[in-house]
Amino acid sequence: MTNKIKTSSLDYPLSNINIKQVPYSNRANAKLLDVHSKRIIKFKEIQTFIPSNSTLVINTSTVHKVRIKAKKKHTKGNVELFILKILDMNTFECLIKTNSKKTNDKVYYVDNIEMCIVSRTGDVFTIKITNSECDTLISHHGLMPLPPYIKDNESKYNGYQTEYADGGFSVAAPTAGLHFTKTLINKLKHNGVNIINLNLDVGLGTFSPIKSRYINDHKIHTEEYEINKNAIEQLLDDKRSNRKIICVGTSSLRAIETCFKTDIPQLQGVTKLFIKRGFSFKFANGLITNFHAPRSSLLAIIDSLLEDDWINIYNYALNSGLYFLSFGDAMYIDIDKCKI
Repeated sequence: MTNKIKTSSLDYPLSNINIKQVPYSNRANAKLLDVHSKRIIKFKEIQTFIPSNSTLVINTSTVHKVRIKAKKKHTKGNVELFILKILDMNTFECLIKTNSKKTNDKVYYVDNIEMCIVSRTGDVFTIKITNSECDTLISHHGLMPLPPYIKDNESKYNGYQTEYADGGFSVAAPTAGLHFTKTLINKLKHNGVNIINLNLDVGLGTFSPIKSRYINDHKIHTEEYEINKNAIEQLLDDKRSNRKIICVGTSSLRAIETCFKTDIPQLQGVTKLFIKRGFSFKFANGLITNFHAPRSSLLAIIDSLLEDDWINIYNYALNSGLYFLSFGDAMYIDIDKCKI
């Protein structure tokens, strides 16, 4: 039964040599695999894959510099904060990496900015800045949050942001969008492709592996999304006109399917959608997405579309020299073909 599929079915061997460590110098030179024909092209040739009457849905959320390297006030020992969410002008939630105890009233600082732990829920800490603001802390002292499997280097930071990022608060990149340049987007528009923007703030949960024995028992992460009314109306018009709605990235897919799962579209909210084997897609017709990590909820999305054939596609990609994960290459799935 669908709800008894073992998580081990989402496992596969992924070597470090298959994980791209640096972004493409020209984003549009990344590779794109059509899973149905097994043809591989460069992203700049994407219109040879998708119909001219396609509508691409992109996630414009901005990755913020949420890694803060600070000091402990009294011992001057090193500590790293990873901001997860801004609560108000002076307060944020974060993870804390340090060898010392993380108790309430513990004070950290960076330059002249002081921060104090005020509460804790599990591994998440609430910290209040006593003499500055969150925006100042991030803009002056923040570092880009590269994924844990990417070796940290400042030269890679710009590559971990989409060229069209605009608003929102993500702590991880909507990576399928990293392959698109503004030039490519303008070319697509000129050739009749519609581009629809939405915002889904990508959280750290996107990296959380499925640890339960069965996929269905996994507690899926939540993410906030927003789609403005004009975008909703355009999407509905495009759908009625039989345009192919193609989501760029699993974050766009998750937002779209959440928005349109009811008769009245939900313009904003928190999505808890877990797309896995047996899921019925109601709005999206296609997906462009990177190659995902073993045992991840993102790979469960691919499994929901390709079922057992995903492993053949992944092996084909590996054997073809394609790169995996955030800076890697991508694939195109025609959802309508998967329904046949």
